[in-house]
Amino acid sequence: MSKVSFQEEKFEDVIEELKPLLTFHWNELANNKDIRPLDVDFDTYVKLSEIGSLRLFTVRNDGVLVGYASFMLANNPHYKTWKYATCDVYYLDPRFRLSGIGTTMFEEIQSWLKSLGVKSVTVQDKINHSHEEFFLRLGFNLVERTYEKIL
Repeated sequence: MSKVSFQEEKFEDVIEELKPLLTFHWNELANNKDIRPLDVDFDTYVKLSEIGSLRLFTVRNDGVLVGYASFMLANNPHYKTWKYATCDVYYLDPRFRLSGIGTTMFEEIQSWLKSLGVKSVTVQDKINHSHEEFFLRLGFNLVERTYEKIL
């Protein structure tokens, strides 16, 4: 029987393991792939991780990386005592979806973020690959829409 684990890891410690999943993620979900290539700035991610602004939550199955979610943590300049987390990106290997692992992943993430003093978390949801029902079930509320225009 496989063992799934959920934990925080340092971005810089898992870069090589992340690369294949980042490619799968980009292929599955990225918009405008023809003009916006996958080109991760690993140096910037490492710097943000080193100063504690970027936090990485991982999911492993028998020690193998199968999912991740990265968050930017900061105090909002409008509300300086309000620590918030903004999800940079999240992904779970398709073989582990619809098994309850995604739900457990985000429940664990919420507990982890709360333990870090975070008071609210925002997650973006792609229109063409929406997880709206999933996030509503987890108690998230739709509060904004993001618009993009390619120039």
